[in-house]
Amino acid sequence: MLEFIQEFMPEYRGIVHFIIIALLLISAKLLKEKVPFLNRIIIPSALLAGALGWILSEQFLGLFSFDIRLLEDVVYHSIGLGFIALALRNSQAGTYKPFVTGAIIASGYLFQAFIGTLVVAFLFSEYFLGTGFLIALGFSQGPSLAFNIGSGWESQGLLPLGGGLGVAIAAIGFLWGGIFGVIINNYHARKNNLPILHVEDRIVSASVDFESHSKLTLFDALTTNAVIVLLIYGVVFILLSLSQYFLVPLGGLASTFAGLFYGLNFLIGILLAFSFKRIQAMVNKRGINIGFVTNNYILQSLSNFLFNIMITASVLIISSASVSQYLLFILVGTSFDGFISYFYFRVLVRWQYSKFQHEYTIGIYGNNTGVISTGIALVKMLDPEFKTPVAQSLVVGGGTALFFAIPLFGILVIPESFVDQPGLALIYTIAALGIYWLVLMTYLYFAKRKKNES
Repeated sequence: MLEFIQEFMPEYRGIVHFIIIALLLISAKLLKEKVPFLNRIIIPSALLAGALGWILSEQFLGLFSFDIRLLEDVVYHSIGLGFIALALRNSQAGTYKPFVTGAIIASGYLFQAFIGTLVVAFLFSEYFLGTGFLIALGFSQGPSLAFNIGSGWESQGLLPLGGGLGVAIAAIGFLWGGIFGVIINNYHARKNNLPILHVEDRIVSASVDFESHSKLTLFDALTTNAVIVLLIYGVVFILLSLSQYFLVPLGGLASTFAGLFYGLNFLIGILLAFSFKRIQAMVNKRGINIGFVTNNYILQSLSNFLFNIMITASVLIISSASVSQYLLFILVGTSFDGFISYFYFRVLVRWQYSKFQHEYTIGIYGNNTGVISTGIALVKMLDPEFKTPVAQSLVVGGGTALFFAIPLFGILVIPESFVDQPGLALIYTIAALGIYWLVLMTYLYFAKRKKNES
């Protein structure tokens, strides 16, 4: 089919891929509603859609082929645009502890990176040390970032088929969150004789507030928010262009940083979105009301749409070659991480929270093996009406975790900076992860102490 389009209808090459993704998404939704097994596990429809398309594609059954390069671009830009939309949302104050939750989530990134680094160092020492980071990136940040970073290392000759490896790890992370998380929830419910909401009964009535403002005369709210997201991404493009123009010709470490910046387009977008919100707040304080410009409901819907497209496209670009080449590493690394992470979060949650400890544990675990919606879905099984502050704490805490996680992306540079000195790379990597983990634990210690004193 791809050959036919390229020869006779090249102008439809891009849109046909989106039409296929739409068909896969609706097919996956129908399968989840009609197949009993799929009803009982928490797996994003987008992941199921990507798996269905992958099976039908040339990677397996060979019924049709995709333009992998086009899908890679879709993944790359979807994560950038999606995170900008997510970061533009205005967080509402509440009784939850978003910074504590964010610090725990971010510490999970470090812990998972630590586990991955040890797995590579002691069991797969023939691999590039940074391979272990893909476990943390795939589990905690989803397929697109793992693909971006893995592809960057692949282009530098450090990690063959790195992009496909990152996506494969992320896909297995969803399985850990959606299957192991459901098992833990059922065990907890039976042990404590609690009612549990089965996934097939997950429809809960809710009210949604739509904001309407007469000041928007030229653009409707959807157009306004989409334009803001695109304009911020335009600034990201300018900054990345400047880094490529000035840093790449310098070679060495400067070129390495340029490559890293290119893979972290979403992080630059997040920082710019937060800056936009800051400016918006300053203008509002001066008596000029522009608070109506961004709309939380629309921004959340935009990010959900982009992330669904991104997850589906990410799975479609998994190469069977990358899975077969790294199969043992994938199985060992994800098994260690998926199992141990639950108990890690369980310990931290019991330290920091006196109430709803299981809900916080399973929610954070779902977030750090899949996406935020995985964690919320796991919480919803025990708290269908969201009467506890856990779900909102996860949503807002996920935003604060982005701040706490920024140093982790600096640590990513260490393995490639010392690629010719693996011993030093391992020492510096473990030291950097350990030091920043201690910083986060110190913050949590004082946060707990402050709460006890108040």
